[in-house]
Amino acid sequence: MYKVKNVLAPENVSALFVRKRSTHSLRKSDFVLPRFDTKRYGKHCIRYLGPLLWAKLSKALKNSPTVATFRTKIRKLTLSDYIEN
Repeated sequence: MYKVKNVLAPENVSALFVRKRSTHSLRKSDFVLPRFDTKRYGKHCIRYLGPLLWAKLSKALKNSPTVATFRTKIRKLTLSDYIEN
C-alpha cells in the first residue's frame, strides 16, 4: 500500500486499489474500502485487506520518507493485532 500511495508500484498492482478523491480528510484511509458479496472470498482478498490494514496504521508510519524506512518500521509491528481488531 505504501508503494501504491507513493506511485512506486507497477500499474497492474495499483489498478487493484481505488484512491479516495475527496479533498476533505473525513476518515483515516487514503483508499476506498470496497464492498464485497461473500465473506468467504471478499473479506480475505487483497483489494479489501490492503486498504483495511493501511487505515489502521499510524500516520507517522504511513508518511515514512522512503520504502526502506517504512519496511524497518513495519517489521517492528505485530500485524496480527491489526488483523484481529
